[in-house]
Amino acid sequence: MFRIVYLYILFSAMLCAQEKGINVEGSKPTLEKTPSPSVTLLENGNMQIGEVTFDPKTRRVRVPCSVNMTEGLLEFALVHENGKIHESLLITTASPFHINIALKMLRYTASPELYHIEKEKGVSGGTYPRVDEETCKAARIHLLLEYTKDEKMVSLPLRDLILNDVTQKSMGTDEWIYGGSLIYDGKF
Repeated sequence: MFRIVYLYILFSAMLCAQEKGINVEGSKPTLEKTPSPSVTLLENGNMQIGEVTFDPKTRRVRVPCSVNMTEGLLEFALVHENGKIHESLLITTASPFHINIALKMLRYTASPELYHIEKEKGVSGGTYPRVDEETCKAARIHLLLEYTKDEKMVSLPLRDLILNDVTQKSMGTDEWIYGGSLIYDGKF
């Protein structure tokens, strides 16, 4: 039985006035007609879009999720339930679009440093964009997992749940990189 857990996204960087954009040449977004997402102000001062809640004061984003894998090799920390769940530690029913809107509303800086540069359409050139130090620092985030155990709320860094297959040690850092989102080949 899966437990419902919440993934908190905590950002260690200061607010940046502007965010660097990623331009994907030649791509034309083909967006389906869907109702505009509605952001709701909650009584406690938090905000909500879909299943994602976020706090404008602390800049925390809360995403409900379930543990998907307890062993095996991982490619993703979190995916949507319709995504590559066979390679993900956690799954969620929350919309990736809503998660990104929450992050944008809280003015987080995305870094393209993990998006490889293509040498031709669909083929990696083996290189990655150079990113200035300010963007690099601003895009670092901390991910926490929160769950209930013995009727008490427990919170731990997500890195503690991911072990190196060779050394059997957890990840060495709390920092993750917020890469933002983009439209590629007409898809979000």
